[in-house]
Amino acid sequence: MVTFIAGEHGSGQREFAATLAGVRAPVSRLTASRPGCKLAPVRSKNLTITTGRTAGLSWRGILVALALVLASCETAPPVQEMSDARQAIAVAREAGAEDFAAAELGRAEAYLASAQQKLGRRAYAQARRDALAARNSALEALSVTDRARQDSQDD
Repeated sequence: MVTFIAGEHGSGQREFAATLAGVRAPVSRLTASRPGCKLAPVRSKNLTITTGRTAGLSWRGILVALALVLASCETAPPVQEMSDARQAIAVAREAGAEDFAAAELGRAEAYLASAQQKLGRRAYAQARRDALAARNSALEALSVTDRARQDSQDD
């Protein structure tokens, strides 16, 4: 909190000083119409003005906390995404994607291998992206396999 004190010299001029954390420093000009300031009742020859400075510090604290939360989200390994990709590849393989959608299945396995390498280097954001691409490619392989099986049954 910043406290502004106004006092009179013997010559009748007003002296303005600011006190912050026990350090007193002169202030060139100060008016009661300054935005963000609240006036306290005047007692004798001292005037105390409290600025909105503490509110600014709390916003900084909130922004720092938010940045830390966002940073911690990104530093977590993509365990769920890797598991989803492995399961999707296994399901596509069981459905016969090796016979009907070999290209899509191969692409899914390549993305998964890339995600594994990036996970080892702790490049979690890139590993997450590759794991999601692996899952999507495996699901595409499964879809192609299902369509191919339906087409073969219709013939």
